[in-house]
Amino acid sequence: MADTEMVKETETEQVEEVAEIEEIVEPEQEEEFDKERAMATIKNLRKFEKDAKKLEQKLAHYEQQEEERKKAELSEIDRLKLEKQEAEQKLAELTRKEQRREIAGKHKLPEALADRIKGETPEEMEADAKTLFDSLPKNITTKTGVTNPGGNSKEPSYAEPKIDPFDAGFVRSHGGGAVENK
Repeated sequence: MADTEMVKETETEQVEEVAEIEEIVEPEQEEEFDKERAMATIKNLRKFEKDAKKLEQKLAHYEQQEEERKKAELSEIDRLKLEKQEAEQKLAELTRKEQRREIAGKHKLPEALADRIKGETPEEMEADAKTLFDSLPKNITTKTGVTNPGGNSKEPSYAEPKIDPFDAGFVRSHGGGAVENK
């Protein structure tokens, strides 16, 4: 019985909370629009935004100074270790980029697709480059012709028409107005 009483109490509390929330959500009276108050609010918001931008710039400046201070506090050995680690990361990145280019050339991929090759080791990059190359369309047939000459295009052959301007039958059959002498 104690369990059912607790359930009823929690249900009652939940119903009361929902009623309170509904009272908060539903405004009693809607306020009329006041242009002056709205403009004052907008001006205040603009001021706050301007101040926020200034504070953001100050924060970035302070963060940079803090980072420089931490580097300055490091001992010479720690500082050199940090610089070495940064240099090694940059070297590794450039090495991977160069490996991608070489592997792309090896697998006859376009230069634009070299950056699409994934993998950390050369073997992984080779496998990805092969997969990428296999996914490219192979049987692209281009139509060649006079306006789009390709390697196998030939000049069109023209059969010269036999025009005889002195033949009255030919001239008449082609819309000419020749007069025959009798």
